[in-house]
Amino acid sequence: MFKKRQELIKPIQDKIYNTLEEIATSKNYAFIFDKANGASIMYANPKFDISDEVLDELGYSFNTQKNQ
Repeated sequence: MFKKRQELIKPIQDKIYNTLEEIATSKNYAFIFDKANGASIMYANPKFDISDEVLDELGYSFNTQKNQ
């Protein structure tokens, strides 16, 4: 039942995300929020993702700790 539900919902979710991405790109938005569900982020421009910088500062890579 879970697999069937995922199979049916995934195309809808993909269509929504692709539409959000098109709107964000065309209107130069950095973020799009879903205020109906507690202000969760629906889209975030990847250029604002600083996860790698944070990991570098902490001395971590994706698979191992650097300064051990």
